[in-house]
Amino acid sequence: MVDKPKVANVPITANQFKKLKAKYLKDESYYPSYANGAIASISGKAEITIHFYCESAEIPATQVFELIEGKMGRELLNERMPKPFDNGTISIVRKVTSGVILSLQEAKQIHKILGEQIALIQNNLEAQKDITK
Repeated sequence: MVDKPKVANVPITANQFKKLKAKYLKDESYYPSYANGAIASISGKAEITIHFYCESAEIPATQVFELIEGKMGRELLNERMPKPFDNGTISIVRKVTSGVILSLQEAKQIHKILGEQIALIQNNLEAQKDITK
């Protein structure tokens, strides 16, 4: 005997329903985070792992300032640690804030969703340009 298809563990029959309503519940710990970059890789199981990060200039561990008559003066940049520019190298920090692991099918669906959202933004920007002409 073949099992009938189920939605949320409830058996359904053909033409029994015309619509499916999805309700989203947010976990108590849910909080969207800002990301301005990502790095991705493919696992041995052909899943895509994406790590999102926020990139910024490195925060100095220490700063040294001149003292002028007991008052703080200008920063002595050559004494900042780590140095903002060291031998022609500038340092940045990429703080990884979250990550996701996606199957190929899920990645394709997210690719489609992102494409739709990008198109909406581009269309709105074009419409704004036309208005300001």
